[in-house]
Amino acid sequence: MIRIRPAETADLTSALSIIRQTQEIFKTQGIDQWQNGYPNLQTLQHDLAHGWGRVLEEDGQTVAYFALSFDGEPNYRRIENGSWLTPGPYSVLHRLAVRTDKRRAGYAKQICRYWEAQTAERKFTALRADTHKNNRPMTALLLSQGFSYRGVIYVSDGTPRNAFEKPLH
Repeated sequence: MIRIRPAETADLTSALSIIRQTQEIFKTQGIDQWQNGYPNLQTLQHDLAHGWGRVLEEDGQTVAYFALSFDGEPNYRRIENGSWLTPGPYSVLHRLAVRTDKRRAGYAKQICRYWEAQTAERKFTALRADTHKNNRPMTALLLSQGFSYRGVIYVSDGTPRNAFEKPLH
């Protein structure tokens, strides 16, 4: 049985392990994302404190971790080489990571469907996300779920990220 639920303090160890697995995959693929110690335990604790952290479980085992924010994203105020399609309000997906042995099994698509349902339930107008320009799996996931490339945003350390948006009608 698969379920998505809010992450709890007891989930931090498994969530951090999944994040570290993803960091290692990025490193071996030459993707310069999450290679500077981010996200870390403090990031996940911040997610929990704000109610953003989520886990996807299968038969009681944590398979994926992600954060959903319905509070806007300061880094999205400025977008270059493009524009957003909607004025807002919007939700944001951050820190999506799936256990290495469960990759390519459709969990990320389930998370996207959950994200969209949660956003629609709040009557928000769009979903937004960003990723490293070389993160082809995340880019492919977003495009397969109806997102369009909108331009470039800059994360807090000043590095560029490709920005995507999916309006809800």
